Amino acid sequence: MAITAEDDSFAGKRHGLPKLRQRRASAEQPLETLLDSTTVSDDALLLDACQAKEIDRFRNEIRLCQDEATRYRLCLQTRDDLLSQHSSLQFLIAAFDQVMLAECAEYHAWRKNRNKPSSRLTNSREDDISVWERFVGVANEGMEIKYKCLSALTEVSRCWGLDKVQHYHWASKGEKYCKVLRTAARAVPEWAEAAIKLNRVMLGRHQRVGARLVKLVANPIEQRDLVTLKAWTCKQAYVKQNRRGQHSLLFEKLADTDLPQGFGFDRFGLMVGKEFAVASAENDTHSLVVPEAASEGDIRILR
Repeated sequence: MAITAEDDSFAGKRHGLPKLRQRRASAEQPLETLLDSTTVSDDALLLDACQAKEIDRFRNEIRLCQDEATRYRLCLQTRDDLLSQHSSLQFLIAAFDQVMLAECAEYHAWRKNRNKPSSRLTNSREDDISVWERFVGVANEGMEIKYKCLSALTEVSRCWGLDKVQHYHWASKGEKYCKVLRTAARAVPEWAEAAIKLNRVMLGRHQRVGARLVKLVANPIEQRDLVTLKAWTCKQAYVKQNRRGQHSLLFEKLADTDLPQGFGFDRFGLMVGKEFAVASAENDTHSLVVPEAASEGDIRILR
C-alpha cells in the first residue's frame, strides 16, 4: 500500500522522501482525481533524475510562453517528441522479440500457443506470465508500425542511402511521416541536393516569426519541411507562399555563419543541434560543390 501523509506523518524524514500531499487512499479514484492530485513530489517518486529535469525544463519553458497559441505549439512539439521515443522503444522490443523467437525454443512454443489454456512457460510463475503478455503486446505494436513504415523507408534508403535512414531513425516518426518522406525522396532523389534544400527550409522556418523553431535534435526535419522539399524540384531558388505571406529561399548551401546559435552540421551536411554536429572540415556532404543560386529573376513561386 502506498504511504501517504495520512498513513505516515514522518514518511519524508524517515525514508528521505519528499512530503506528499494528503489525499484519499483508494485504488478506485477516477483518473481525473488522480491527475488533479499529482504533484511535483510524486514525480520524484516515479521518475529518474534525468526525467525529472526534463519535466522541470518543460515546465519552465511553457511558463515563459507569451500566449496560449505558443503554449499549444510547445505541447504539440513535445507530444511528437515523446511519441517518437515511444515508437523507438516499440521497435526495439519487437526486434528483441524476434531474436527470442528464433533462439529460445521454450519461448517460441509458448508464443505460438499462448492463447491455449494449457500453454505456459516452464520456468515462469503466474505473475511472470502477465509480464510476458505485456511484452508481447508491445512487440506486436512495434511490428505493426514497422510493417506500415517498411515499404516507404525501403524506397527512401534506395534514394538517400540506408545510412541516413538509420542515423535519423525516421521509422520512429510514424507511418504518415515516412510516407511523406518517401514522396520527398522521389522528388529530390540526390541527398546532396536534398540536404541543401532542407537546410534552407529549416533555417527559413526557424527565422520566421510565429513559426516553430528548429529543434536541437539529431533529426530536426518536420513533416511540413518534407512537404516543401517535395514541391522544390528545381535546382534554383524559389518562393514559398502560404497564409503568412511569401518566403524566398535560395538554392545555396549554408555556411557556418548562416546558422543560428546552438546549431552545426552533422556528417551528412544537415543543420542539427551542436550536440549532434561535427566540424565542417570533416563533413564531406556539406563540402560538396553545388550549382550557384539562381538570380532573383529565376525564382520560382510554388504554392
